[in-house]
Amino acid sequence: MAVSIASAGQTPALELRSEFETEFSGSEWVVFSSGGWSTVEKGKVCFYDESGRLKESVDLRGKEVLTAPLAAERVGVLLYADRQPMTLSVVRFEMYDPNGVRTLAIDNPGFNKAILAPNGAAVCGIVGAEGLEGTVLEFRDENGRVSDTIAVDAFKSGRYSRDGSRFFYQTGDGALNVARGNGQMLYALGITDSWASSVDGQIVAIARQNTIRLFSGGAGVGELAWPAEYGSIRSVALSPDAGFGAAISADRLALFRVEPGELLWEFVNDVPGWNLRSLDISKNADWVAVGADHDPGATSTLRHAQSRCLVFNRHGELIGHRERAPKSWGAQYPMVRFFGDHQTLLFADRDGMSRLRIVPPGATEY
Repeated sequence: MAVSIASAGQTPALELRSEFETEFSGSEWVVFSSGGWSTVEKGKVCFYDESGRLKESVDLRGKEVLTAPLAAERVGVLLYADRQPMTLSVVRFEMYDPNGVRTLAIDNPGFNKAILAPNGAAVCGIVGAEGLEGTVLEFRDENGRVSDTIAVDAFKSGRYSRDGSRFFYQTGDGALNVARGNGQMLYALGITDSWASSVDGQIVAIARQNTIRLFSGGAGVGELAWPAEYGSIRSVALSPDAGFGAAISADRLALFRVEPGELLWEFVNDVPGWNLRSLDISKNADWVAVGADHDPGATSTLRHAQSRCLVFNRHGELIGHRERAPKSWGAQYPMVRFFGDHQTLLFADRDGMSRLRIVPPGATEY
């Protein structure tokens, strides 16, 4: 089943409502699963609640860089000696909860960058320059103790599963590798352009050109062909229970069932100048969200002047859409992410965010 902007009628049963909007005060920011957020502002790390009230601010020295995935429960703060953090070792690493309470501090940890598990249960420090030979991944527990290390040639990127029990990393050739959250190496899954996992990291979908391959515990369990006319896959996502998956190209969104690898519906973005950039799926695939960037062309004065979020139900019906007008652009924006009860959606660009809520029409309390 294919739908498009022109043909997708909005279902009258639900609507997409803007619950809260804000512009970030600093260029470094992290949004917590509670709905609050943290930013770096003039030498301080500031913590805000879900209504935008400042709860706490922490004075720091040096160059501060925040590290945490979207909808995290902890944020890591990397302090560097000067303004070139990409080439210098961290002089201090600190971890904070959403209230601004410090839960961990490590002086001179020896790594250059760090990747934080969403729940703060583990930290992976990157020792050495990314993309070059001789990089070492140093795994630490929530108390800062080193649990294991992995030597990597040409480290490219990495992230934890949502529960922190698995760590996924790519090398320079695009190969995806899987380790336990404590750094114990498990298996390799092959070269991929994009990938996603279940909450516990056991189920993994990897996308390569026009094929999506599915794995369970490192063993291949299925394969789904992405039609060539859809264009190359940009991103893939799995629902938290890994029962459903979705993928996007520049102008296509498709939802599929993980077992038996069945394509359920597709959406065609037929409005000129809009490119799909990100996606997420709620639990049970009740909702699918995509983020799109307006890019009419390199010579247009309107390039990247708007971003859009569209939300569909499991049957491919459009629930609603919202737009933002970002002041600056980044290749990974706009971002979309379900959190909390999965009726709430984060829609963020480089400068700010909107918190959206899926509610019955006319609802006054939600």
